[in-house]
Amino acid sequence: MSTLTENANADSADRRYYQTDDSLTRITCRVLDGKLWMTLDNIAKLYRTSEQDVARQLKAAFCGRRLGSASIRKEAQRDDGVVPGPTCYALDAVLLVGVRLGSTRGEAFAHWAAEVLANEPAGPTEQAAGHRTGPEPGTVK
Repeated sequence: MSTLTENANADSADRRYYQTDDSLTRITCRVLDGKLWMTLDNIAKLYRTSEQDVARQLKAAFCGRRLGSASIRKEAQRDDGVVPGPTCYALDAVLLVGVRLGSTRGEAFAHWAAEVLANEPAGPTEQAAGHRTGPEPGTVK
């Protein structure tokens, strides 16, 4: 399973903050390799529900094979290799939880997330897959 690196000295360049329309909830997200990730507690805050309810919805999605755990889960890991932090879930899982809960907050969050990801440079995974952000090598612009 991949990991999100937690470094106390690192800047917050990979962190993004979503604030709900009512300005009552602010949620921290992480961007890694062109994907957006959230912790269980932040998913619960987004949808105004309990962490247990979110975990139950994710478990049902995993069991129903709507989500493959390797592609939507990452464990936080410090630079020294210790895994101290919570597991993070990819945008697909976050949005699926919203659908399963029947939440209306997911739509605004999905629009915000799409905008955030559209403004991110291509990560190593996308570049390796042939997705380029500039002209083909050897071409003149």
